[in-house]
Amino acid sequence: QASLKTKIANITAGARYNQNEWFESSFVPRLSITRVINRVHFKLLYSQAYRTPNTQNMDLNPSIQPEKTTVIEFESGVKIGRSFYLTGNLFDITTKDPIVFYYDNANDQDLYENSNETGTQGVEVNFQWKFPKGYFNLGYGYYSAVNKDRLNEYKVPDEPHSLLGLANQKLSMSTLVKISSQWSVSPTLVMSGVKHGTVAINDQGEAVIGKYDPTLLLNIALRAE
Repeated sequence: QASLKTKIANITAGARYNQNEWFESSFVPRLSITRVINRVHFKLLYSQAYRTPNTQNMDLNPSIQPEKTTVIEFESGVKIGRSFYLTGNLFDITTKDPIVFYYDNANDQDLYENSNETGTQGVEVNFQWKFPKGYFNLGYGYYSAVNKDRLNEYKVPDEPHSLLGLANQKLSMSTLVKISSQWSVSPTLVMSGVKHGTVAINDQGEAVIGKYDPTLLLNIALRAE
């Protein structure tokens, strides 16, 4: 990894080389360009990730290959006053040769294979308030798969924006408040939108795809130091 500071922007570049006796070697680079102008910051990120099959993948399919993911992100944020921060992030994720699980009805067997390509594009927005006895975070995220090649295993009929098992929208809230010098409480709230998934099996043994209602998860943690 190497860093370069200039008057225009700060640049950080790095890479990882993977050598494995079972698979082809892999080179995964990463690059970040950042700039701060008064209370506003900008960040452009490019990175790749490399995931090798695990032992179960290899046991069921000895010819399976690793998958590689490319992520491009652009983030911008602004500091409002002394305590408020607002950031937005655009992202594009592409995974080639993804490792996918499927069930072989003819042979009654679980299997893994490399599919073609998949990915998502989306936006995230986050608001943060820092105060003397803690902080408050509010975030929203949305993704779409409409501009990406989607896997047949995860397609949602008549819903090109969606993938099976994943909500397109998520709203999250977290906060931490110090009750005393030793005690603090931190509740979190996560609301996921509508999900698509298997709701039944028809007479031909095929999955029937339907909708699952939004979910709301609440967690409260009490901490003592």
